[in-house]
Amino acid sequence: MKVYSVRIPVLVDVYVNVEAEDKEDAKQKALEDLTVDVKCEKSSYSDPNNNSEVVHYEWESHERLVQGNFYYGSVNEIEVTEEEDF
Repeated sequence: MKVYSVRIPVLVDVYVNVEAEDKEDAKQKALEDLTVDVKCEKSSYSDPNNNSEVVHYEWESHERLVQGNFYYGSVNEIEVTEEEDF
């Protein structure tokens, strides 16, 4: 069986409650302590022989995702690459 790396675009909203002086201060404080942890969990529908694991992830926050016809994200569709060294 072959091994593939699959890059999946994900869009997430995160709500953070902070005490701040104003809206700009609230934005800064919300971003200061924000962390993301990603893992693959097998559901009851998963193939028991599935050995999926998260090997790398990147994330960044944006003021906006789209402005006009410009998308600020790094990827907008799933990418699949066959791995040769496994």
